[in-house]
Amino acid sequence: MPAAGNTCFRFSSLGRDIPLFQNPVSQGSEVTEAARPVNVPDVLLRRVLCQDLKQILAADPAALNYDPGSSLAVYIDGGLVLPSKVQVCDLSGPDGSWNNQPLAGSAFAVAIDPELGRLAVPPPGPSTSLSVSFYYGFNADMGGGEYPRSATFSASPEQAVVRVPGDFPTIHDALNTLPGDGVVEITDSGRYTEPSGLTVAIKDNGHVELRAADGCRPTVVLGSEISVTGGAESLLDLNGLLLTFAPPSAVAPIPPALLHVPDTGANQLSHLGLTHCTLVPGWALSPDGSPRTEFAGLPTLVVEIAGVDVQIRKSIVGGMWINGQATANLADSILDAADVSGVAYVASIDPNTSEPRPGGALTLEGCTTVGKIYASLLTLVSDSILWARLSADDLAASPPLWRAPLWSARKQEGCVRFSFLPAGSITPRRFHCVEQAPGSPQPLFYSLRYGDPAYAKLAPSTDDAIRRGADDGGEMGCFHFLLAPLRETDLRVRMQEYLPVGLEFGIFYET
Repeated sequence: MPAAGNTCFRFSSLGRDIPLFQNPVSQGSEVTEAARPVNVPDVLLRRVLCQDLKQILAADPAALNYDPGSSLAVYIDGGLVLPSKVQVCDLSGPDGSWNNQPLAGSAFAVAIDPELGRLAVPPPGPSTSLSVSFYYGFNADMGGGEYPRSATFSASPEQAVVRVPGDFPTIHDALNTLPGDGVVEITDSGRYTEPSGLTVAIKDNGHVELRAADGCRPTVVLGSEISVTGGAESLLDLNGLLLTFAPPSAVAPIPPALLHVPDTGANQLSHLGLTHCTLVPGWALSPDGSPRTEFAGLPTLVVEIAGVDVQIRKSIVGGMWINGQATANLADSILDAADVSGVAYVASIDPNTSEPRPGGALTLEGCTTVGKIYASLLTLVSDSILWARLSADDLAASPPLWRAPLWSARKQEGCVRFSFLPAGSITPRRFHCVEQAPGSPQPLFYSLRYGDPAYAKLAPSTDDAIRRGADDGGEMGCFHFLLAPLRETDLRVRMQEYLPVGLEFGIFYET
C-alpha cells in the first residue's frame, strides 16, 4: 500500500508497519538433525535477508528467502526484481521522511526493510505496477487468511458462482448480477476499493455467499457500508474477507458500520454468518498500527432488525450493535472494541443520554472480548476471556449508565463457565470462573493491538487458572481450539519416555 508519493510503500494492505516472516523449509518426515532458523516461521531479519542475497551465485540466482514461492518476491511492471537489484536497509522514519530511500539513478531497483514491512523504489517509481509476495505472522487460522477454508463454504453446488476479477472487475458489479441468490468469489489476494460501499439484496429463501477463494486473502476497502437486506428466510454468509474503511473524500458521510443490516420496514434477513473474516477493529489503522481516532467508538457490525441469527466463527470483529430481539453466537473468535473501556456489544447507544440498550442474546465459546458488553441474555459463555473495565466517565455518571463492564439484563437464565470475567460482572449463574480482583490471576497478553503477530495471545507466564482453566484443561480465550497447553503436557510425557539417560529438556516459546 502506498505510504508517501509513488516511491514508498508498505507491505500491509492496511497501511501499517508489519514484520515479514520466513516461509519455513520443511525437514521432511524423517527428522535427523536439530531445526535451524530456516526451519521455523520466524521474523525475517534484515541481516538474514541481506546474507541470503549476498550468497547468490551467478549460476544459481535464487536466494533462500528471496524467490517466487519462497519467503519474499518483488515484481515491478510484471517482472521479478533480480536479487542483485534488491537492497536491504533500515527504512525507519515517519511517513514522507523514511531513512535510506534510494535516489534516482540508484543501482538498486528496490530497497526493502523486512522488519518494518516497508519498501522503497527510486524516483519516479514503477511505471505501471508493483506487487509483492510475502508471509506475515499470526497465531492461528483465524480472520481473513490464505489457509485452507473450502470446508467452511456454505453455498450449495447448484448455486451460480460469479468470480472477481475473472467474470467482473469489481465486487459491486458481481453482486448486481446475482438474482438475490448465488455466490460471489474473489479469486486473488488483491486490494479491492469500493468507494460507494456494497448493497446485498437477497430474495425470499435465497442464500448469498460472498467469499474469498481457497488460498486467497483479499482486502475490501469500503468507502461506505455493506448494506444487507433480504426477504423471508434469506441468508448471507461472508467467508475469508478482510474489511476495512477509507472515506472517498474528506466530506463523505461516515456510515453507521462496516456491515449493516438496516431496518427498512421490509427487511426480513434471517441469518448472517461470518467465517474466517476480519472486520478491522477501529475500522482502519494508522501506520504504527493504532486504530484511526476519527472512527473511535464506531461498531463494525450493526443489526437493526429482530429475528436475525448472527453466527461468527474463527473471525476477528470490532464492536457489534445487535438488536435486542436478535441473537449472536461467536466461537473461536475475537470481539475487540479497540479499547478496554470501549463498547464491544450492545443493541444501541442513546445519542442524547449515552444510555446503552442491551443487545440480543449472546453466546461466546472459546472467545476473547475486549470492551464492555451489555446483553439481554448471556445464553452461554464458555472457555472465554472477557477483558473490560468501566471508564472514568462511566464511574462519574450519576445515575450510572453502565452498572458493570459485563452486564446481563437477565440473570435467571443462561450460564457462564470456565471463563475470566471483569470485576463486578453481572451475570447468570457461574461455574469455575475467575473474576478480576486485586491479587487474583489475570490474563497476560503479548499484545492487544490488532495486526501485531502476537495479537490476543496469552503469554506462557499467565497463571494456570487461566492458561489451563478451560473445561478440558486448555487455555481460556480465542486460541483455546489450538490446545497448546495440552500439547505441552503430551510433549513432556513423551519426552520422558524417549529422552536418553543423563539428558534434560525444556520448552522454549517462540516470541
